[in-house]
Amino acid sequence: MAFALMREVLTALVGGCFFKMIHSPKSAFFQRSLCVLFMTLSWLVSASAGWAAFAPGDLVKLKRNETLVFKGEDFLPAPKGQEFTVFKYERGKNQVFVAFIQNDASVIAVTLPEDSLELVPPDSWTLLQKSVDAFREQRIDEARKLLSVVGKDGDYKALAGSLLSRMETAVTAARPALAAVGEVRSAQVSIEQKRRALGGGPEAEAQLKPLVDLQALRMSSVQKPFIDSLSKLRETPVELERLGFSSLALGFDDGLERFAIAVFGNGAGGGESVPWGTKVDRGALQAKVNRAAFSLVRCRQAMGVKRMMEASSYVKEGLDSEPGHPGLKALKAKVDESLKDAEDRYVAASSNRSGKNLQHGLMALERGLKICADYPKLLALRKEMSSALELGASPPVTPELIAAAKTSTSREQLESGRKLYVTRCVECHDLEMLDSRSSAGWKSIVQTMSRKAHLKGNEQELIVEYLAVAKEGTKGQ
Repeated sequence: MAFALMREVLTALVGGCFFKMIHSPKSAFFQRSLCVLFMTLSWLVSASAGWAAFAPGDLVKLKRNETLVFKGEDFLPAPKGQEFTVFKYERGKNQVFVAFIQNDASVIAVTLPEDSLELVPPDSWTLLQKSVDAFREQRIDEARKLLSVVGKDGDYKALAGSLLSRMETAVTAARPALAAVGEVRSAQVSIEQKRRALGGGPEAEAQLKPLVDLQALRMSSVQKPFIDSLSKLRETPVELERLGFSSLALGFDDGLERFAIAVFGNGAGGGESVPWGTKVDRGALQAKVNRAAFSLVRCRQAMGVKRMMEASSYVKEGLDSEPGHPGLKALKAKVDESLKDAEDRYVAASSNRSGKNLQHGLMALERGLKICADYPKLLALRKEMSSALELGASPPVTPELIAAAKTSTSREQLESGRKLYVTRCVECHDLEMLDSRSSAGWKSIVQTMSRKAHLKGNEQELIVEYLAVAKEGTKGQ
């Protein structure tokens, strides 16, 4: 966590110093571009300085296709670009534990090779959330620096400025109150010592009563203005929730309560509870924040394996809980675009499902399923076109195929290659149309996937030879 904090602070410092050095450009786009540029540069500086590569909570993404490993066994394939949240990093062991949410909503830690991952630079929304977390934990200087950077992004300038102003109001109100409370409590300790020295009893209480009353009055005099000031801020979490920022609302409300607890000491000096009276339903708010966070992760996982319909349901669930969440909004735009592309491919495949354009229909069907593997219309069409799809993806070995391919490879070898192909290469994905790759491309992908399919060298050769013959033998059909 220390390394993650160092990265955040560096980002805040570099970003803040830079923006103080330049004139304020009129272009909002220019401001946003500079902000993103320097947050990225800050991240790169931290990475190149040799600090720990990853810390719990970091967002990372795959630089290449990989396989998730759970308890030492291959678990699921993960494509290049898929994002994960770091759970644990073991330096020197070339493995990073990342969080994975299963269908029953349980969270497990799976591993990926360290060299397959790269950090995702924090965006303004991430820094905004971290600033509120810092306020919640009373790390005020850190919150100020982060909000200063976020405020340079035109999309968040108003919100960051408003939060910073209200945080400063809370700090200003708490500072004299905390100082006075410290003095009052020291005086209360002195009174208690005198009480013991006098031996207690009614006479001691009568003698000490003026001092006790004085300190109680003084305590009330510093606590009341503090509560009056913070009471005005209680609307802030309500406003944030109304804007759709559930996570910010909960964090800010927690931060205000911790200031109140610091001043009132959980009822010390009178046994009364903290007169706080939050205006939000924290239990309901926490549930919304949890749902949004889970939905975000599960949406990324579904998108990683191209299950866009599933991803769409997670996005909806997340935005129902936190409508203003920019990360979920960005994912929604990507998912919606993929679903539109899948629909376009379905229309193309459906209109070419037979006749001389059948090959075009099959290619459109395959490409559509690569965009959205769980698109209902495409799945139904694939079932309808299964026979034609099989001929286009894994044609049976016949004398006609061998003759058309002009190959000297025996039929027995080709049959063995086809059997391996249609059984071992469907463990992680559907078969692809032969025309989707060149012969060299098929050889390369078989070599790449052989480890995951546990293929031996001679088995790879049999599959590659079958694919080459099948591709050549069906050419022009």
